[in-house]
Amino acid sequence: YQKLFLKAKAEIAQPKGFFCDGELGLLKLLKEQYPVVPTQLCVFHKYSRVGQIACFVHPKSDLDREIKRRVEKVLFAPTRDKAIVALSELMQYANDRPKNKKLKQVIGVLKRNFELLLTHYDNPEMSPYNNVLEGFNYLIKRRTRLMKGFKKPLNIARWLKLLIMDWRFHTLTESEFKNRRG
Repeated sequence: YQKLFLKAKAEIAQPKGFFCDGELGLLKLLKEQYPVVPTQLCVFHKYSRVGQIACFVHPKSDLDREIKRRVEKVLFAPTRDKAIVALSELMQYANDRPKNKKLKQVIGVLKRNFELLLTHYDNPEMSPYNNVLEGFNYLIKRRTRLMKGFKKPLNIARWLKLLIMDWRFHTLTESEFKNRRG
């Protein structure tokens, strides 16, 4: 991350915020380089991680259903305070079942960098999800995979600018919301 960041730092200027999926090396670097810039962890990534511990897609037990309900109450709370209260309630639920390893793991995942899951409450311009960024990264990966390599660094920059311009001005047609379709 250090090498990548040194190359990108000149292009970043003064960032308004960062989004990430919880990669510890990246979080450490952002905290060192931009201590006052807000960082938002992707709520969906955290939800997916907890879903690996307690089955969320097809819950196999009442416990999994209850964990899912309580985790959703934490991660998708309408306010910061309600998220904190929901986490406390989940922790109390886990304390009432001290022998359950699954609950301990879920609590551990949620507590790790929990404050970074709440950034969007204090910064309303930030989304709790990084889906747009993930979609953009997918598009860039798919299109650059076609290239077998660049002989000149200038060509890389031109190609990426072209992709970004194409993505930025493309018409949105896939949205389920009519007002977002172009």
